[in-house]
Amino acid sequence: MKRRFDKMHGLGNDFVIVDARNEPFEVTEALARSIADRRTGIGCDQLIVLEPSGRADLKMRIWNSDGGEVESCGNATRCVVQLTGATKIDSDGGLLLGEDLGAEIEVAIGGRGSAGTRFPSPTRWTRPRCRWPGTGSGIHSR
Repeated sequence: MKRRFDKMHGLGNDFVIVDARNEPFEVTEALARSIADRRTGIGCDQLIVLEPSGRADLKMRIWNSDGGEVESCGNATRCVVQLTGATKIDSDGGLLLGEDLGAEIEVAIGGRGSAGTRFPSPTRWTRPRCRWPGTGSGIHSR
């Protein structure tokens, strides 16, 4: 079965975004690496999967190109805000807040991650530059 995806980039990072809010999408480290591979996959810095959330507009899960899952990413959050219109995003790094201000996207990822890292809050960036809607080629549900 093929899945639709969006590919977005901002400030030099690019993301493959899969909306799994209505249909689950199981991700393994191997699948994340395969999708992120720029020679044989779609190619991206991070794979983003959007899931339902009971405490926010949606939950965002993030896998780096090496297959490891991470807590949060400001650039990815910014792209998700622009793509979905979400203003509250649940993540493993906590609750992330975003707002589309027209020419800019503001994202607040304040607080501490599990490693004790402090994140800036809020941060404004210009809008992500591009969005490529995908047809799902290369992403198959299991």
